[in-house]
Amino acid sequence: MSASISESLGLSSPESWVAAERLLANYSLALEAQIAERTQALQQSEATQAIILNAIPDLLVRYSGEGICLSLMNSGEVPLLAPVEELVGKHLSEFLPSPLAERRLHFIRQALATGKMQVHEYQFEQDGVCRYEESRIVPSGDNEVLIIVRDMTEQKQAENALKESRALYQSLTEVLPHCLYRADLEGRLIFANPAFLKTLGKSLKDCLGKTVYDFYPPSLADKYTADDLHVITTGATLHTVEAHKTPVDHEEIYVQVVKSPVYGADGQITGVQGVFWDITNLKRTQDELNTQKQFLQQVIDNMPSATFVRNCQGRLVAVNQASASMHGKQPEEMIGKVETEFNPNITSAEMERLFSINQQVISQRTTVREELTITNVFGETRWYQTIISPFISPKGEVQGIIGNCIDITERKAIEAALQAANLKLERLATLDSLTKVANRRRFDEYLQQEWQRMAREGQPLSLIMLDVDYFKIYNDFLGHQQGDVCLFTVAQALCRAVKRSADLVARYGGEEFVVVLPNTRRAGAIVVAEAIQSEIASLQIPHPNSTVSAYVTASMGIASAMPSNGGSYDELVAAADTALYQAKRRGRDRYWVRIL
Repeated sequence: MSASISESLGLSSPESWVAAERLLANYSLALEAQIAERTQALQQSEATQAIILNAIPDLLVRYSGEGICLSLMNSGEVPLLAPVEELVGKHLSEFLPSPLAERRLHFIRQALATGKMQVHEYQFEQDGVCRYEESRIVPSGDNEVLIIVRDMTEQKQAENALKESRALYQSLTEVLPHCLYRADLEGRLIFANPAFLKTLGKSLKDCLGKTVYDFYPPSLADKYTADDLHVITTGATLHTVEAHKTPVDHEEIYVQVVKSPVYGADGQITGVQGVFWDITNLKRTQDELNTQKQFLQQVIDNMPSATFVRNCQGRLVAVNQASASMHGKQPEEMIGKVETEFNPNITSAEMERLFSINQQVISQRTTVREELTITNVFGETRWYQTIISPFISPKGEVQGIIGNCIDITERKAIEAALQAANLKLERLATLDSLTKVANRRRFDEYLQQEWQRMAREGQPLSLIMLDVDYFKIYNDFLGHQQGDVCLFTVAQALCRAVKRSADLVARYGGEEFVVVLPNTRRAGAIVVAEAIQSEIASLQIPHPNSTVSAYVTASMGIASAMPSNGGSYDELVAAADTALYQAKRRGRDRYWVRIL
């Protein structure tokens, strides 16, 4: 070191040199420690960002202005049209259909020319399946763009389903017996169904744009306007029962009224929707009321997927806004916490299931897809389609899990409703509409089923075939309506006489009935037949033209068999029919037995 430098630093002695060297060494160590600390923090931040980036369902890819693929940042959940190694460095026309390649290149140039994001949707066929995608093209350099591709197939399918739902809603309102209407913020009528128009005695053309003051007396119009204003200003649904005088015949009736706000796409109230129906002589059950409410509800948009990251102890490391909104929180309120610390309503069973899935993902390093129920902070139990993947650091260490959740509660409700409707239809399909007992179809199915069961178990099976005596004469003399009442009454008497749940009473056809008696021998069948005779006799239904009795009577044929001995159930039916013929031939109002 020269004298001038030494003097400028004040190093005029050996002790000063030693102190300077020590100072420089300490500074160097501190600088190295600071650099190492910042490097480690940067690596950790980059690792977390990479994990979250990989969890994004979108395809992220960089392109040059000439359409050359520069790099694939993330494939997300979008199926690639070619392997990654065949995409990078290639022109988009080499793997995209020609029309789509031209459009994408157009939007790339448009984004670079305007400096603004370009958005376009398109559809194409891949492996025989029609797919829908949305591309967002953002300038990211002088001659470079970032393309964000999202798979819109499920959304498009949902939109198509929504269109079908709206069409169904429209058709339902056309045949709905309830009066349904909509009015704008000024109270002008913008929609009315046929039932509502019928109460006014007017056509839809004559009513659109009119207010209640054009249809009702001022006192009623003032009341209806005040109710509408309350719904619009508060956003609350109004339920009320009120007196109403019909404009057509001025009849005083009571109506059940439900008024609710109508929301526009921006979430603002645009008017009021009302439904009312006559309850003067009609009481709706709660299930029917709930069904009608469903017809009046607003279509709810699908919520975006929720993304979150948890460490191995189950504490949240990162959470997006959608995930926080599930629990009515802000993201910062959830970071560092476990589920029970921000959602006290979650059940122990739900927590155990979540913990089990998380541990499985962490220990096995595998992705798990499941449908789960979670009770949120509002006390609602909702269904979620969950995708849980391991959160792996750049060093290959599992540091937790990363998850995605999609609310599928509405889909589950529809599936349950559909299953219930199918069960109801199946039950109605096997019921005789007049007598309310099993029909011929159900009898045939049940007889075959019990014949096979009794054959397996080595037990007897008996059949009683019953015919109402001189029913044609009864029907011709008293009329078909009275005949129907008679058949219904006799059918109910049969049900009272047949005690066991495994026994089946069915209408065979016309005035004929059958009773299937599994695990029953001849003696048991005779006991049932005598009980039937007693029940019918107790009815004392007058039969003016019967040659047997002054009241309605019945003849019965009884047949018993051991299915395990062979033969068929058709032979059992034929034997019961033959026995019935013998009972009628021997004077009616009696039973006859035939054994196979």
